[in-house]
Amino acid sequence: MVTVIIVAGVVVVGTVLLVLLERALAARAARSPAPSSDEERQVPREPMGPATPETLVYLFAHQFVRPMPSARAVRQRSRCIAPLTSEEVDPQDAAEKILFVALSELYVAGCVDFEVRESDPTLMPPFPHKSWTLFGRKLGEFPRTPLCDKLAAAFLSHATRAQKPQHNDPAIPLMDLIESTIAGIRTEMSFWKRAGVYGDIRAFIEAHLIERGYMLAPAKETWLDTFRYKPAEANRPLIASAQPAADELQERLREFRDAHGSRSEEGDEEEPFAIPDVNPAVAEGETDAEQLPLCDCLRAAISEALTVIRQQEPSEQVGI
Repeated sequence: MVTVIIVAGVVVVGTVLLVLLERALAARAARSPAPSSDEERQVPREPMGPATPETLVYLFAHQFVRPMPSARAVRQRSRCIAPLTSEEVDPQDAAEKILFVALSELYVAGCVDFEVRESDPTLMPPFPHKSWTLFGRKLGEFPRTPLCDKLAAAFLSHATRAQKPQHNDPAIPLMDLIESTIAGIRTEMSFWKRAGVYGDIRAFIEAHLIERGYMLAPAKETWLDTFRYKPAEANRPLIASAQPAADELQERLREFRDAHGSRSEEGDEEEPFAIPDVNPAVAEGETDAEQLPLCDCLRAAISEALTVIRQQEPSEQVGI
């Protein structure tokens, strides 16, 4: 009992001291002369490199990602905000679109090939009756983009294992590819920056956009702001300059869907380029694997992989 009282007292005293320290730092900052806008932040006028396909999905989320369902509520760190319009979009769809764009662009460029193989149903959400597995094989060198570098590392890791007699298949299940890619992304993040798999993918892309000048790092006024979440700010002139590239990407995605999807209609005109919902034949396992449309299989495999990873995480308890 005495030990509990002592521990409680230490916690209370520590909390009080921390609050007093923060107030003292805030008061000191308030007494200091306000810096000019140029001194406060150097805003790049030219990008440090072109916006890559996966970064375009982040920058033009209002154009590529479905709006946030009004019934859903997420933590501040988990929210996904479109940089140009400041509207909230679906964080799960944003993460899926980023991966889908990267992998579909690699496929069209001839850098990877995909193969649908028959397998036993997993009996796990989101597609418990799915009786196939999507495999990927690396064919050529990947373009140097943030996400492609992580995907290439995942393929290389699998290729190293495939050289062993017990792992002689050069193709890797997309589930394993995405899990390895996410693990590589998280090696660049501290625990305090974690926001679940959907937020981690966006944070990884955001960090590279800050380096290239399209996004501006949030100001850190006090020591506590190092741990508090503050969203990055949009460098709107630079983002607007990438609009033609975003329009071209949108058209390439439509062409990919028309060529490899189960249906080619434009979808709901009220939402920005929504990848069609997975064909029931893809999810229910009633069609031969070789007859399944690649676009739907790729979307389903990405959604399944991220769902599995998300289910392994504490519910809304990752990071702070």
